[in-house]
Amino acid sequence: MIDRMTQFGIRVCRLADRLPSKSSSWVLAKQVIRSATSVGANYQEAQRSRSNKEFVSKLYLCLQEAEESRHWLRTINGAGEGGDVEVDLLIKEASELIAILVASINTMRKRS
Repeated sequence: MIDRMTQFGIRVCRLADRLPSKSSSWVLAKQVIRSATSVGANYQEAQRSRSNKEFVSKLYLCLQEAEESRHWLRTINGAGEGGDVEVDLLIKEASELIAILVASINTMRKRS
């Protein structure tokens, strides 16, 4: 799972590098890079949790960052800055990561 999240962040960084060099694109790129790379970083931290409660809390952080990433990707798409299939694929990947995280959170909460 961590590899998938890391690859998501890398793919978003590559997309951001291809955005036009306008100030609005720069702001969108900065936001989406920050949130997309945070998904994997927070998941890595979750793996070192000392309790189920801490693990679920860190998964919620991952979920928030994945949802924020999806928001910025949709904004890039809506602003016409993405312009290719990669943005749609990244939105789909963010949605799949969100679904996985929600399922994981629900499973862990049932165990507690």
